[in-house]
Amino acid sequence: MVLGREATRLLSLATTQSIPIGTAFALGLILFSMTSLPSVYGPKQDYLGALAFVESKKEPGDTIVTVGLATFPYKYFYKVDWQTVDTLEALDAIRARSKRTWLLYTLPPVMHSVYPEIMASIGRDFGVVKQFHGTLREGVIVVGRSDIPRPSRQELARLLLKARPSRRNPQCAAQGQSDEGIYRTTDFSDSPRVQRGGSRRLAGGSGPIRVGLQWYRT
Repeated sequence: MVLGREATRLLSLATTQSIPIGTAFALGLILFSMTSLPSVYGPKQDYLGALAFVESKKEPGDTIVTVGLATFPYKYFYKVDWQTVDTLEALDAIRARSKRTWLLYTLPPVMHSVYPEIMASIGRDFGVVKQFHGTLREGVIVVGRSDIPRPSRQELARLLLKARPSRRNPQCAAQGQSDEGIYRTTDFSDSPRVQRGGSRRLAGGSGPIRVGLQWYRT
């Protein structure tokens, strides 16, 4: 009612109109505050929505993976039989044996800080299928999917060994060439990694290898 009296004074209206004007202000504030109700009673993080979505979309041969802080609620609260990873090597191994790989994570800033190699792979090899937002800031549940399996080390070795031998280096058993560099190795499985993080390369070469229409870093 105080607002009604001030409004009648500023607008030079009759004092008898202060009550209806004050009532209108009060109703307006009530209606405005109601717009915040969904966020108050909504989930902090929509783990259940993401779970239902992935379970409804998965196909035979698919693997569902969680990483980071998304692992705990799905493993201990919802008790789903999903894979968990905390290294890029573990993620690559799952992709190599899966038709498609679904991956769920949350709190992207934390993921970038704690799992930079996995996030680099997600950005390179996965597409974002859907995001589930909650009331927690940055608490979005991200659902990604990789539709093309990552070749295993043995498969990549066979691809390299099919290439013609290198004339420049007769000691090499095979040579594979891409637009960005040349791979040379005598035994893929024993070749040391000369670079860690994001891209891993065969000793003696650099750059990605192209398999079909996909580029893979080894």
